[in-house]
Amino acid sequence: MSLVEDIRLHYTEEKSPPDGPDLDYELVDGQWVKKDTETRQVSYEVVDDTPRWGDLIQVVFERDGTYVAVQDVRPGTEYQDWGDYGDPSIFEVEPYNVTVTKYKKV
Repeated sequence: MSLVEDIRLHYTEEKSPPDGPDLDYELVDGQWVKKDTETRQVSYEVVDDTPRWGDLIQVVFERDGTYVAVQDVRPGTEYQDWGDYGDPSIFEVEPYNVTVTKYKKV
């Protein structure tokens, strides 16, 4: 099963994004069994803070050189829940380098 499919399967049971290693287990006859995969979370960032009661986040997972992002709205208070803004977006991404110049007081 692909990483995208594993993440979509996770969301059939859960509302919040998975931890990377969570994607390496499957339920077989009522028991959690380790699959022959190694998944890691490589990025977790707030990409937009304009939703009224939450933050748009992007979580990126990597497995065997494939990168997949999940964009979802993280609840901002105890009155919100994962999924209140709809289903997450799940899509393949690729890493790229960015150079940032910042300035400090001298």
